[in-house]
Amino acid sequence: MAIEEIKLLEKLDYNKQLTFAYLTCERLYPNYVFFSENFNFGDRQKLREAIDLIYNCLLVPDFGNTKQIEFYLNAVDINTPHPITSKPFLHLQHLTPVPQCLKH
Repeated sequence: MAIEEIKLLEKLDYNKQLTFAYLTCERLYPNYVFFSENFNFGDRQKLREAIDLIYNCLLVPDFGNTKQIEFYLNAVDINTPHPITSKPFLHLQHLTPVPQCLKH
């Protein structure tokens, strides 16, 4: 995705951004399942639950509580493959605003 397209996403309202995130996760999930099965890596169920939480947050205002959201952020981080030579891609300290964002 080009920088210009990311800037367009930033201009969308919160619900549209969350919908985009949800649809992206749904689209990528089968790829993760394939990767997980072939490399014996990760907990597919935890990622499925995290995607379902996003879906429920779209349907029901204030669905997720902060503890749930933080739990699944951690689960996603644990189940994200990281190159051996680099630090984890997803750093929880950079995601501290996420639980607050999902409380819209």
